[in-house]
Amino acid sequence: MDTVPAAEPLHDRPASSGLRPLTAPDHPILISVRNLRKDYHTGRGRLTLFDGLSFDILRGEMLAIVGQSGAGKSTLLHILGALDTPSAGDVYCASIQLRSLTPGQAATFRDCEKWLQIG
Repeated sequence: MDTVPAAEPLHDRPASSGLRPLTAPDHPILISVRNLRKDYHTGRGRLTLFDGLSFDILRGEMLAIVGQSGAGKSTLLHILGALDTPSAGDVYCASIQLRSLTPGQAATFRDCEKWLQIG
C-alpha cells in the first residue's frame, strides 16, 4: 500500500477529533489517490465507474474533472470530500487517510475551512 509521508502540522486540532492535517512547503502533495475503484451493484450486475485510478494534486495546482454523463465525476468528488467511500483504494488529503475516518471524523473533515489552511 502506498503511503504519503507526513509533514509538520500547520495547525493543531483538538485531540478529541482525531484529525491532524499535515502539509508544509517541503510536502507539496495535498491530495493523493491510489488505485481507487468504485462499484455499484444494480439489478443487471456490477457497474464499475472507475478502477485503478491514481493521481496526486500538488500545492497550488488546479485541475478539471471532465467526462461523459455517468462517468463518475460527481462520485469521485464525493469520495474526495469524504461524503462517499470507495470500493477499493485509498485517498489521502493533507496526509489524512479518508478511509480510516469514523463518521464523526469525516464530518469534522468536511468542515475543514475552520481548521485547515492550504494556500
